[in-house]
Amino acid sequence: MVCARNGVTEEAKTHAARAAESREKAEEPHEHHDVIEGLRERAKQLEANSVELETIADEFKKLADAAEPLYESLDDAQKCRFEPLLRKHVGLPDRRFMLRERATQRPQ
Repeated sequence: MVCARNGVTEEAKTHAARAAESREKAEEPHEHHDVIEGLRERAKQLEANSVELETIADEFKKLADAAEPLYESLDDAQKCRFEPLLRKHVGLPDRRFMLRERATQRPQ
């Protein structure tokens, strides 16, 4: 990095110029941005997400219904091995991790 004679680098000057330009743009009125249309678009996104989440929830219910008889038939040692495998398969956090998190969040 090469310093200018007054101790300010060219990089710092460029950064300051970009920051000033960014502040100016933020202060300009957004004539082309329709707030109501933005809200409608966000509502559509949320609606699409809710449909996807509902589908995922239905799949988790089916998995739980299918796994319950198997899980109930296992002895305690098998259950201890089965739970982490199932959690990993469906993308849930490890139970030991969740217990540690709860312990650290308890009020003193």
